[in-house]
Amino acid sequence: MTTPQQQEMPIIPYDIYESPQELVLFLPLGGVKKESLTLSIKDYKLVIRGERAQPILKDNLIPIKESCYR
Repeated sequence: MTTPQQQEMPIIPYDIYESPQELVLFLPLGGVKKESLTLSIKDYKLVIRGERAQPILKDNLIPIKESCYR
């Protein structure tokens, strides 16, 4: 059974590279400011959190499909 919070977590494609000195991750996080990112480890999983502001839209725009900022 999943919780509402688990259902909202997106699955983002990523690339991982390693060297003897470091581990490097590349993730497409469009609209997320670097300053808002936090990384943590929970239950042996890397948790990446960030925020992005919903764009300000003109009043005359009617949504047809919304999935980025729900």
